[in-house]
Amino acid sequence: MQFDYDGLGRVVEEWVDYTFNGAVAPTSQFTTTYHDAGPRNTVTLRLDLSPDTSTSDDIDVSVTTYDIDELGRVIGIKHDLATASQSLWANGSVGPDKAVTIKYNADGSRNEVARLAHLSYSHSPGTVFRGVTDYDYHDDGRINSINHLTDRTPSPSVVANYGYTYNGDGTINSWQSLFFEPGNLNEIRDERRNFTYDEYRQLTEVAVTTTIGSVTDSHRFKYDAAGNRVGESSADNPNNLTDPADTNDIRKSNRIFEDDRYTYQYEQI
Repeated sequence: MQFDYDGLGRVVEEWVDYTFNGAVAPTSQFTTTYHDAGPRNTVTLRLDLSPDTSTSDDIDVSVTTYDIDELGRVIGIKHDLATASQSLWANGSVGPDKAVTIKYNADGSRNEVARLAHLSYSHSPGTVFRGVTDYDYHDDGRINSINHLTDRTPSPSVVANYGYTYNGDGTINSWQSLFFEPGNLNEIRDERRNFTYDEYRQLTEVAVTTTIGSVTDSHRFKYDAAGNRVGESSADNPNNLTDPADTNDIRKSNRIFEDDRYTYQYEQI
């Protein structure tokens, strides 16, 4: 990967090369522009099919545009696929362009995300939606539920629903996800997670249950005196869990040096 930056330290060019099974893949080039206020404005993707310094065989793939409001928040995204990239598609036909609109509540929280099957932000009658997500909050501003719907009609089909409950100290108490068959309300998955904490509000256990095969699992966590998570264990039956073994090496400097996958090195100890 290679990056170029502008005078403000922002990435304006990015090149990605990689090899797969001994074959050199096309180079992906991302060019980014920014709004005067700072947020990202556009990202253009091009592919160099035969990675070299020549641009004669480069293909324009797409341009993604980010529209912002007066507060600098993204309120719209347009993904415009270039007709020149048709040779890259399996059927020789470029896929459909897409757009996303994002609405916010007065307090700045996200209200709705609508995915559209065209480049326009219009929500006029007859608009074809790829899906709509709406958000509901508790009075204190914490998320209550997230609902994924097929469209904005008076009776849209529900794709998935996520609900949250909280403890008095603000920690999350439970999380539930429901998934439904397309076009009806037949529930096909109900996953619930309940969270347990110690007196320091450190997460000590996550109990998971699901309607598919009535599977029950549990993840337990262990901490050192400094509050670093040093171990984790799981089992199909939480009643058979043993205390997790120390799997992370955290030394007196309170920095992690080793876990079950990586070893970390620092310039100074």
